[in-house]
Amino acid sequence: MAHPSYRRGRHRTLQLQTVQTPLRTVIAVLRDRQLSLQVLLCVLAIVAMVIAIQAWSLPFPYHLGERVSTGVVSRVDFTRVDKVATERNRELSLAYVPYFFKHDPSNLKKLPGELRTSLRLLVASKKLDEVAPSLVT
Repeated sequence: MAHPSYRRGRHRTLQLQTVQTPLRTVIAVLRDRQLSLQVLLCVLAIVAMVIAIQAWSLPFPYHLGERVSTGVVSRVDFTRVDKVATERNRELSLAYVPYFFKHDPSNLKKLPGELRTSLRLLVASKKLDEVAPSLVT
């Protein structure tokens, strides 16, 4: 059971705060030196980037998809090779090429004779050491 003196010592209070308006928030930020220094550094970085990329000038006179009536001629030759597209086109070209076989019947006529002589040499030898190395491999 709680003692009555313990209950009297605890008071629950809530401090009322006024509503923060945007002006008060800005004033609070400007009063904080470290936060105002960070904001100043961000603004300086943005100004430096705008100057570096010359944001006030137009980026390109022509955009993708626009058609110019007089035509636009390139001043430089295009030398960059698209390796991925080149490899893809090469693979597609290889897929459409039909297979072909080169048939030489003169080699086929020699093979049965070579097989017979190799088998005769193999049968004639008594040991494996006597066999010619060309027959073993």
